[in-house]
Amino acid sequence: MRKRFVILVDSAGPEQHKAFKERLGVFRESGVGWWHWIANAWLIVDPHGSLTAEKLRDEVMQAYPDTNNLVTDVSITTWAGFGPAGGDKDMSTWLQEYWSGEESTKI
Repeated sequence: MRKRFVILVDSAGPEQHKAFKERLGVFRESGVGWWHWIANAWLIVDPHGSLTAEKLRDEVMQAYPDTNNLVTDVSITTWAGFGPAGGDKDMSTWLQEYWSGEESTKI
């Protein structure tokens, strides 16, 4: 069963974001994907449901040491947003393809 997570980190820089992306790369083989269009926020999709908020929190703490963070498992996936649209700059493509599902609604 697909699981979705929202991760928020406080006061992070580009090096920390890069480190976290590298840590997430370990899960890429199992189909885990992410969206990171807003600074200090990550949306994570695990298509097999094997990740937990605790496991992701531990990964966050490795990449963002001594940084406040919040990792939450999200079951309601209605979403709305504003940002670039079209081509490589379309921030909603990933959301529509991976975050949304039959139980999701874009408003």
